[in-house]
Amino acid sequence: MNRYFLCLMVGLLSWVLAGNGEWSVLAQENEAPAAEKEDTPAAKKKTTRKKTTKKKSTKKKADADEEEEAAKPKRASRKAVKKDDAAAQEAAEEETLMEEAEQEVADAPTEEMEEAAEETLTTVETPEEVAEETAPEEMAEESTEEAVSETPRRGRRCKLVNPGTEAGEQETITVNKVKYTFCWCPAGKFQMGSPEDEPGHTNAEKQHEVTISKGFWMLKTEVTQGMYQSLMGKNPSYFSPEGFGRNSVRQDGKPMDTKDFPVERVSWNDAQVFCETFSEQAGATFTLPTEAQWEYACRAGTTTPYYTGSEVKRSDANYNLPGKEGNLDRTEKVGSFGENPWRLCDMMGNVSEWCSDIYDAEYYNNSPATDPTGPEGGSGSHVLRGGNWSTVSYYCRSASRNFLNANYNYGHYYDGFRIVCVAGEDAAEATQEAMEEPTEESEDSEE
Repeated sequence: MNRYFLCLMVGLLSWVLAGNGEWSVLAQENEAPAAEKEDTPAAKKKTTRKKTTKKKSTKKKADADEEEEAAKPKRASRKAVKKDDAAAQEAAEEETLMEEAEQEVADAPTEEMEEAAEETLTTVETPEEVAEETAPEEMAEESTEEAVSETPRRGRRCKLVNPGTEAGEQETITVNKVKYTFCWCPAGKFQMGSPEDEPGHTNAEKQHEVTISKGFWMLKTEVTQGMYQSLMGKNPSYFSPEGFGRNSVRQDGKPMDTKDFPVERVSWNDAQVFCETFSEQAGATFTLPTEAQWEYACRAGTTTPYYTGSEVKRSDANYNLPGKEGNLDRTEKVGSFGENPWRLCDMMGNVSEWCSDIYDAEYYNNSPATDPTGPEGGSGSHVLRGGNWSTVSYYCRSASRNFLNANYNYGHYYDGFRIVCVAGEDAAEATQEAMEEPTEESEDSEE
């Protein structure tokens, strides 16, 4: 029994051992195909791909490294170029600054040049010309033009130095932002004064022929309060919101705007200062009219006592009608009473107007026949023309003469002025033919 059991155990052990060997063989047989599979083309391709990818990756890295190494010199070169360009630009700027400084030194006027400029006021010399002590004629002309352009305002050419083309032509200029309209009065001849049988005639109005040889521009209206204020910085007028006559210029309980009323309470001397200041601003010479210019412009080709005919009406002028209702008893806005034939306003009434002439009652007896300007000396009183708001009608006649001391009470509230600009010498030549036209019109009127 025991022997039988022992033999069974030995046999079982042998079988187990034998079975393990088979399993080992099977495991080896199973491993063999796997090894064989690795030797197949697909396996080889996969391995090659991996190697190729690795090589490519390695190559790319190497190429990148090479490019980096190659780029370093280029970047360094560009930096060097930029640095060189910056240095070159800086050097160029320094050179330009040096040249400008040298040019400024070269252009700086010398003491000799400054003295020469003070003496001539028209020549601008360079250092080379100072050394040569001579200048070409062309340079002298250019220097003169430059000096004229630098002269304050008076050197500018105002368009009123040019003549008009027909009587009554209007031209407007602006001074200190205020507009001034002028009317053209052509050269001509007229009968100055009045005939003895004219109502209101006086011995100081002896009639005689006068020639105005140069045409001139006359301000369309009297100088207004607004004009005077803008240029002189003050308004002396009695009839203004701040003047002594402020109660006369109120409407509906409120002050009136009087900027377009004529300025008054200005003396002859005040008017002269205005003319000088206006001339500097406008760039031409403006003056008070001569007595002959004033009457010539007032008549505007007419020969009757008034430019409206043999009489004047309330609608024609601001004057005083004694005992009549409707008198304003003050000044009024300029241009409110119509125009004369040459489009001038308020040549009758409103305010009396200063002329440049000294007054002399006997002057007409021996006055020049052409462009009379009044006596050279006399009483110190100057001519006033045109009548005013307080005078009766015959003082508004074209020939009527009045006078006042040049500085009486610093001006009176009856008196104002207007200004004229005589066209240049070329204008006088251009209007010579027109001189006969007013005479023909006067002859027709007399007939």
